[in-house]
Amino acid sequence: MAEALVVGEFHFAYAVGGRVEALRTWRVTTVDPNVAAKVARLLGGMPRPVPLAAGGGLEVVTEADSVRVVMASRSGTHLGFCLEGSTGIGRFEFSPAPWTLDQMTRTCGHDGATGAGGRDAGARLIIKRVEIRTLTGMYVVHRLPVLVLPAV
Repeated sequence: MAEALVVGEFHFAYAVGGRVEALRTWRVTTVDPNVAAKVARLLGGMPRPVPLAAGGGLEVVTEADSVRVVMASRSGTHLGFCLEGSTGIGRFEFSPAPWTLDQMTRTCGHDGATGAGGRDAGARLIIKRVEIRTLTGMYVVHRLPVLVLPAV
């Protein structure tokens, strides 16, 4: 069987005025209007034009901070996947820089899902809110990408 065509990229951050700003929900970029429309239907949001290096493109800032994925490829710095239940859209890519996939991958045996025995049935890509207290006593909120894999 042929490998699915790469049709877009997932992002958890956005460059604003030279600064990187973490998002609460996934942002998907693509050059294909049909892919943008399907992503918006599945995950919420509205396709809108964005300038890309060559010829422009579209982005959808989704309403989803968690998506179920079927992994297609995985290396130290890159994840290829299809959205679960979205046959025919194609394959997406995600690079979690500045982290590696090993740093952002967690195994979860139970998350309240309705899968067999209460176990999560598949992999999820989430944006997790993390609050920390610095040594000076200030609270800081970070948003981090996490790949959650079901326990084997």
